[in-house]
Amino acid sequence: MLKMLKITHATTWIQCLLHGLLWTAGTQANAQSLTPTAGAALYSTKNTAAPEDRILVQAWAETETIISSPIVGLIKQIPSRVGTRFEKGEEIVQFDCTENAAKAQIAQSELTAAAESLEAKIRLKSMDAASEIEVTTAAAQVAKAEAQFKLAQYQVSQCKLQAPFSGYVVRVMGKPYQTTTVGQQLVEIISTGIPKLRVSASSKLFTKIRVGTWLKVTIDETSLSYDAVVSMVNARIDPVNQTFEMEARLRMAGPNLLPGMSGTAVIASVARPKPTTASPLSSVPPVARKP
Repeated sequence: MLKMLKITHATTWIQCLLHGLLWTAGTQANAQSLTPTAGAALYSTKNTAAPEDRILVQAWAETETIISSPIVGLIKQIPSRVGTRFEKGEEIVQFDCTENAAKAQIAQSELTAAAESLEAKIRLKSMDAASEIEVTTAAAQVAKAEAQFKLAQYQVSQCKLQAPFSGYVVRVMGKPYQTTTVGQQLVEIISTGIPKLRVSASSKLFTKIRVGTWLKVTIDETSLSYDAVVSMVNARIDPVNQTFEMEARLRMAGPNLLPGMSGTAVIASVARPKPTTASPLSSVPPVARKP
């Protein structure tokens, strides 16, 4: 009787295990049958193609650069705030030039001594008291001293860095009384004037856009639209993104358009936009309109 009960319990346990395995297999089969559909939907969502006429635009300053330290020195003066306005030729960064000025004086003294020695050798040569080689050596010493003096003068001139153009300070990396190394970045500056536009478009629009094509540009930050004309087209298509780049110029200045702003553009009509009272590319801000 005891054996019969054990066999019955074992049979019942095996049956429950089989039912469990069959239920698990059925659940996995249903999940696999649903997975391709969900995956396909997700794939199609991620790979939704952007409109072919989508053109991206970003405003850039006409000229921008980073001023670096040309010498090893102590910063004496540097702009402390971004947005500082400066004019072309204005002094932007100044270093303590005590050491370089002293080196220039030493070089000048050595040049004077070398020149005096050459003159003495020439007089002695005229009296047959000095050889030709002595005169040649003295002349070489003068040339060497002249080169060293010019180098010292150049180092002194690098103690004051002047602005290469009129513009604004947009980033300051150096600090007053900081000792710099050669090549260390100090100040980033941009020029004033009407920003230029860097444009990126789908390669499918390459045959439709040429130099002289007019664009209707809408800036995201201001929601204002402007007329721009393509001034340069890149000669290469990006094989990865299937896009090409170009530059465009605004027909006139924008009231609130700053370098770094971005937006979109569409190809305008073939006809050139009608002129307004403001002259093209003038510095007078136009009345921008909502797109």
